[in-house]
Order: sequence, then C-alpha cells, then structure tokens
Amino acid sequence: MFFAIMIGGCGRASKAPPPPTTRANLVLELFDSLESKDHALSLKKIEKLRTLDSSNIFLASLEISERNNKLIREIQQMLDSGNLKAAISEAEKYLAKYGMDDRIGAAKGDLETVAKIKSVIEAFEDSNSDSVKIARNAGELKEYSRKYPPATIFASLADDQLARARELREWENRRTLEDMESDYMVLSRENPRLAAVVFASLARQKRDRSSKTDYEQEIIIKDGK
Repeated sequence: MFFAIMIGGCGRASKAPPPPTTRANLVLELFDSLESKDHALSLKKIEKLRTLDSSNIFLASLEISERNNKLIREIQQMLDSGNLKAAISEAEKYLAKYGMDDRIGAAKGDLETVAKIKSVIEAFEDSNSDSVKIARNAGELKEYSRKYPPATIFASLADDQLARARELREWENRRTLEDMESDYMVLSRENPRLAAVVFASLARQKRDRSSKTDYEQEIIIKDGK
C-alpha cells in the first residue's frame, strides 16, 4: 500500500508525466534510505518524489517526520559531544524556520530543563555560595527530581545539599553572633548608646538569655579568651 500511494499519487493529470521507472526507482531508493535510517538521504528522495507529485499528502507527512528525525539525530550528536547550548540553538532555529512542532517543541523543552539542572548542579561547586543560595538551588533540584523523571537520580544530591545548607547556615549564624559580640565589646567602651542597640539585636538572637548581666558576663569571658 505504501508503494502504491507514492507510485499512484493523487491521480492528478500532468502535461509531461515522468517515466514509471523513474518514480519506481525513487520509491525503492526511499525504502532503502528509510530502512537504513539515513534521514538526510530520505529527505532528498522525498523532495524528488514531491516534485513529481507535490499534492501527495503522504509524502508531505513523511517529509516532516524525516526532517524531525534528522534534527533529533543531530541534536543527539551535539549532546554526545557535550554541546548542550548548540543543541538548544539548533532546535530553536528549526522551530523558527518550520513553525511549531509538538515533537521538536517537547525536545527543546527537555533540553532547556537539562540545561537548568546542569546550571544548578554546577552552582554547588561555587565556593562563594552562601547557605541561602545552596538551599535555593537544592530546592530547585529537588523539584526537578519530582517533576522530571530523568532527574530522579539527583534527588539524593538535592537532599545532601539541603543538609549542607543547614550546616552552613548554623555556622553563618555563629559567625554573625561572634562578630556582633566583638562589636559590642568595642562599642560598650566607645559608644554605649550604639552598644545598647547591638546588644538588643544579640538578645533577640539568643532568647534563652534572660539577664543582661549574665549575657554581658558571657561576652566578657569570650572576649577574654
């Protein structure tokens, strides 16, 4: 039936019909290229067949399918070479040229998701990241691992980074308190009024301290060490 559709076309009259052998040979060559998954060659054969029968709906549909297949293979080759940006760019160019296509649009969406995941994971290597940035990136990765099936393998990494963010946050809080305590000791001698403001802030962060004298004594002991 496949052969008959392409051989017969739509039965439209032509002033100079091509020799039957020409059309038959093209169809056979197209079969071979499709079987070998040579999408570039298939497109060439389809193009020649369409010049003989431009209204053949089956050929038009097959051309779109093979054009998509060719792009997907090219994108995969780019990914294998580690060129994710080029793969996304190629998908964007395709959609700009041929219009929206569900398959290519979905592929582009997947590529963009992979790019975001890659960016998040790379950000974990930034030694300048604070606890907030790490927690935010870990949260994003956790969300991707829930919604994007291929990313489920990163769920444990997201959990590890969230734990890291909590530990870093505790360290940052301790460091902040220590810095404020040092400032308080200096200001208590040089600017008592400003020292009172610093102390009030410290007191809010150490609510378990009910006595100002006790807290001041603790700071003095620390400063003495």
